Amino acid sequence: MFAIRKCKAFLFPAFILFVLLFITGISWASPVKPDVAPGDVLVVFKRPEYAGSSKLGTLAEKVRLNSLAESYEARVAKTYSSLSETGGYSFALLHSDAKTETALMDELRNNPQVLGVSLNYKVHAFATPNDSYYSQLWGMHAISADKLWDEGFTGGSNVYVAVLDTGIASTHEDLAANFETNSYSRNFSDAASYADADGHGSHVSGTIAAVGNNGKGVVGVNWTAKIIALKVLDDDRSGYISWTIDALNYLCTLIDQHPEMTLAAVNLSLGGWQSKSPEEMISSNDPSYLAYKALSDKNKAVICVAAGNESCEVGKPVNGMYVYPASFKNIANMIVVANAQNDSTYSKSSSSNYSTTYVDIAAPGTEILSTTPGNEYLSYSGTSMATPHVSGVAALLKSIFPEATASQIKAAINKGANGKYAKDYTAKGLLDAKKALQTLQETVATNLPPQILTTSLPSGLTDDAYDLRLSAKGARPMT
Repeated sequence: MFAIRKCKAFLFPAFILFVLLFITGISWASPVKPDVAPGDVLVVFKRPEYAGSSKLGTLAEKVRLNSLAESYEARVAKTYSSLSETGGYSFALLHSDAKTETALMDELRNNPQVLGVSLNYKVHAFATPNDSYYSQLWGMHAISADKLWDEGFTGGSNVYVAVLDTGIASTHEDLAANFETNSYSRNFSDAASYADADGHGSHVSGTIAAVGNNGKGVVGVNWTAKIIALKVLDDDRSGYISWTIDALNYLCTLIDQHPEMTLAAVNLSLGGWQSKSPEEMISSNDPSYLAYKALSDKNKAVICVAAGNESCEVGKPVNGMYVYPASFKNIANMIVVANAQNDSTYSKSSSSNYSTTYVDIAAPGTEILSTTPGNEYLSYSGTSMATPHVSGVAALLKSIFPEATASQIKAAINKGANGKYAKDYTAKGLLDAKKALQTLQETVATNLPPQILTTSLPSGLTDDAYDLRLSAKGARPMT
């Protein structure tokens, strides 16, 4: 049992309003045996070479998959058309009431038409509530977000971030204005809706995009970014990997159907344990690996994932188990995030997972204050709370340079990391928003129109003439 202490709303002048959010969690001596959905198997089938279209949506392909499933005393419970089209294969969830999931997986593995197969594992939120709170907001200072705000870079409402979590408290006073209203949010769990009864998803969302300069509570890294809530965890903070895959498939669909939508980041403050090594995940074409890779290959959004809270080395086995998605090292546009403490060296939280190979970066994740249901503000700790800082920075960079690709933004975040800190437990160091922007400017800002940063106007304007003074940055001349 963990006590949660409610924190009174903080009211600050607009120019010093910041937020902190991120979570540590329980340190497990070793990962527990993962739960799986009874009778479920995720399968990636090779595409047939028969004449005509082989798209998953065609009648011929549906008949083929149903026939294959029936031959194993199973049925097609779900298909993932967008992931399939992106990867060039047929992606499906099969279910059998006649045999165990392990038996079904072993039989499918021997079929030459099967590219990859996996059980439907459960994943969990990488965070737990803490029984104390901070009255000092330190996270945004630590990553230099406040320095960008001082320069006028506070975000943009045309930028979206997808949060795969327990849902969102969409009516929260500090979230409602930044909750997307274009019907993009979805529920992929067993719950009735994407409403957040737990608080984890709302807390994560607040770190990314709690409304800024509104005189209420906290502020996200990007003051005006829009949150897309994709509920893949139930109110107990767990959910099957097929729910996450469903959300990844949905995001591929959104990107294809709405090319005008600027999706900056996908936040996954969650994970689970599997027995396959990272190398085996790739060589066996594991469905979850292929799903993440398909979204990454779109090169639209940075995929930000939590390293986990078991005090283990990511990419290495613990009792024969590996943590995912953090151990997917070769997903091109994925950033894995560790939890930095609030001390003079931003040292690793005792619970945070780590690796100087698999974990890219550290961010504030201990005693982070953020939004929770009921218009409340609570302090959580864990890599779940560290990860949305990175997602928020990605959204801030995307609002400044909307033409930047996911790979460019990821490279800027990693290259801009402060190597003075966290290099003993991550590959790059501590997240630094200002240096990330400077790095991105060097990459993509060679031919941009000037951006107005500040204006100065006298009060009480009359019909008299006044000088308008402004400063701007950009390569093109300003008229």
